[in-house]
Amino acid sequence: MSVTWWDENAHGYRAIWCANNLPTGCIVMAKLAKWEGNQFVLGDEYERNGRKFVFKEAVSEVTPSSYVQTLYQVESGSSLHKLMTIRATKIGPPTVPAEVGEGTLKMPGPAQQNMMLGAWKIDAVAPTPARVSAPVVPLSNQSPAPRMPDRAPVPF
Repeated sequence: MSVTWWDENAHGYRAIWCANNLPTGCIVMAKLAKWEGNQFVLGDEYERNGRKFVFKEAVSEVTPSSYVQTLYQVESGSSLHKLMTIRATKIGPPTVPAEVGEGTLKMPGPAQQNMMLGAWKIDAVAPTPARVSAPVVPLSNQSPAPRMPDRAPVPF
């Protein structure tokens, strides 16, 4: 689960991510998130076993009923490596951007951010092991949840 909010003092978005596989249960992302064109980009920096890592997540192709989420990671000083691509669909009716009112975020950003409100389900995950592209793998109700990286957030 993830919650994202606008931090007026920092002039950027903050994000907290919670998951069962995190030692502390939840983390606050180290970097401010921002809209870069039509992509919502989040970032984090962390240390594991004495090694420093940088994490990047880009939420793109946002529609009222779906989005694509791409996760990247790199050990400090190296090039970003794509970890996985996630495709998700909205649970329940699609959110339609409205004028200021119920269902509208009152914070800086493109109107499409309003489409991110609501509950989502992961339809497919394409892991990218050892820098080799992998096909998108549909998930069924009987499949176990995909193993997410230890520090990877899920948006909104």
